[in-house]
Amino acid sequence: MNLSTLFQHLNTPTNPDCPKPVYYLQSQNGNLQPNQDLEVLLEDVGEKGPEWARQSFGTDPDAVNVWIGDERSETSLHKDPYENIYLVIRGTKTFTLYPPTEFACLREKTYPHARWVLDEQKQEFGIVPTEGVEIPWLDGGKVKVKEVKRGSMKGTESIGIVEELFHSESDSDFLEVSHLDERPLSEMDDLARPLTVVLNVGDYLYLPSLWFHAVRQEGVKRDDLVHRKDGEDRAVIAVNWWYDMKMHGDGWSMNEFLRAVSRLAVADHQREEEPSS
Repeated sequence: MNLSTLFQHLNTPTNPDCPKPVYYLQSQNGNLQPNQDLEVLLEDVGEKGPEWARQSFGTDPDAVNVWIGDERSETSLHKDPYENIYLVIRGTKTFTLYPPTEFACLREKTYPHARWVLDEQKQEFGIVPTEGVEIPWLDGGKVKVKEVKRGSMKGTESIGIVEELFHSESDSDFLEVSHLDERPLSEMDDLARPLTVVLNVGDYLYLPSLWFHAVRQEGVKRDDLVHRKDGEDRAVIAVNWWYDMKMHGDGWSMNEFLRAVSRLAVADHQREEEPSS
């Protein structure tokens, strides 16, 4: 599929009653590189990333990626072992961010591995389990957080209920959480404190390595497209540069400690919930 066909698919409105395939251009392995299909974009994007980022990290990026899709493309909650500089070129991207210290609230568990496989005849995807393979996955998609909007230079951010209490002047607020240490693990979800950051065109985001993040996106709205006759442009375009994280120091070891302790707590809680035989 060429880019013209991809943009035709992305800009064609979808009917919820008749779902169509979700088109998304990404490979995550450095698809903006010399001698590759998209190298023509390097002149505009820049292979080495922003100068200020190279100065900050003291190195060139390990990989450069372009991401093109529409509002139906979302990511599950995950983390990457890279320092990430993210730039939105078209549309908006909404990041929900959790620092590594929130690991216990996100409840990492082990699940059977499976793949989506396309049935060529039916042109439908189905789930095919991978026998004997299990992977760790975050059960954090249902985390509910009371949001308190704060203004920022570009975009917005949200703080969770715990941080709100520490900024409150009301004594009653603190009385409400006086017994938080007695909560069972299954009720700790609302203690997570995510940041919700909205990136518009031209906005950069520095996403630290090992921070958990989920991403959703949205194309340009009809009212914003005074120069277009068709009135809509659903394609969202972004690029990012991955810089290798430093494994020495306390960052990596602390992250692994938090993960190990959290998984032990989740495992103990799961055993307590299992019915006795």
